[in-house]
Amino acid sequence: MSIKQFPHESTESNFKSIDDLCLWIDAHIDQQINWTDLMTVSGLDHLTLQAEFSKFKLMTPMTWIRKRKEQLTGRNFSSVAPNRYASLLAHSST
Repeated sequence: MSIKQFPHESTESNFKSIDDLCLWIDAHIDQQINWTDLMTVSGLDHLTLQAEFSKFKLMTPMTWIRKRKEQLTGRNFSSVAPNRYASLLAHSST
């Protein structure tokens, strides 16, 4: 997965950065995205990323990713067991 880091100057720029991160998530939604990917792309540490993302999107980044996958695939992943989740994603991308 190719990861491009977004520059950050201050908290005020985090809103644009969160929107940029959401665009990056959409571009990579068919791949497994983890916290390390999100922190690398955003340039934020785990706690700051979670707090800023929740402030602007009213949900955690992982919830955002799950909901975007549900929107794009038409499947509900919230009731799927974690080990089954990966196989459903692999199946939906074929």
